[in-house]
Amino acid sequence: NSHITVSYDVRVSSQRISGEKESAVIDAAVSFEELYGALSYLPRLHSLDIRNAGLSYEEEQHLIESFPGIRFICTTEIAGQLLDGTSKSLSIENARSSHVEALIANSARLYYLESIDLGQLFLSNEQFSALRKAYPEAEILCRLSFYGVEVSSDTNTLVLDGIQISDTGELDLAVELLQELETVYMSDCG
Repeated sequence: NSHITVSYDVRVSSQRISGEKESAVIDAAVSFEELYGALSYLPRLHSLDIRNAGLSYEEEQHLIESFPGIRFICTTEIAGQLLDGTSKSLSIENARSSHVEALIANSARLYYLESIDLGQLFLSNEQFSALRKAYPEAEILCRLSFYGVEVSSDTNTLVLDGIQISDTGELDLAVELLQELETVYMSDCG
């Protein structure tokens, strides 16, 4: 009969999660094996808070990689700041390249970030492109350079006057990466 509804709960440590739930919170320590096994019985689950599950970073990463349809809320440290899904922005005053690498490596854990402020950190176009790919919806603030002209990543104007430009590849990249760019001045560029 196609009108039968099946309802069930899945036991995870001392708590039960309904098979109908789309989001849940693990509020006590649980073994990785038990949680991993339970998740396959929760096909409707889209969000799971595992901050209090007592899992190691490696175990959390394994869950994130094994269940890409679930957004896991977990605590992640970047530049000495603990991020746990409650903050939509990250600001690092004295950012370094290692922080950018950590952000890229942890993008699946930090999917909720809407704003990343790296202050005056200068990124190569390749680093910025990788960061933009990892956080396509986030506003990313840092310093960039095109044809030797240093600009903020949120600039709306790029002035290239007097710079000899024989290859427009870097200009194409600027247009792609600078989301706020509206005007490019190119007087006497050859």
